[in-house]
Amino acid sequence: MIGTERNEYLSSDNGEPSGTAGKPILGQINSFGLTNIVIAVVRYFGGIKLGTSGLIVAYREAARLAIENAEILECHEQARVTWFSPPL
Repeated sequence: MIGTERNEYLSSDNGEPSGTAGKPILGQINSFGLTNIVIAVVRYFGGIKLGTSGLIVAYREAARLAIENAEILECHEQARVTWFSPPL
């Protein structure tokens, strides 16, 4: 999720069943109303044993815990303005 408008984002399941990783993580980002954020989750257990619903819960919970335990910095968008005036 990038920018104050929150209209640029990318999520990926990266080989997991469709909709089981990227969407739950993005959902947590939206739930907390965050922007300019990246969350990467590495799974090393589960798969078939967890099933699709279990994967969704696992990725959602991992993202939620990461956000809740992170230091959230509130930044305000700024712009640099340069102007030139003719010599006197």
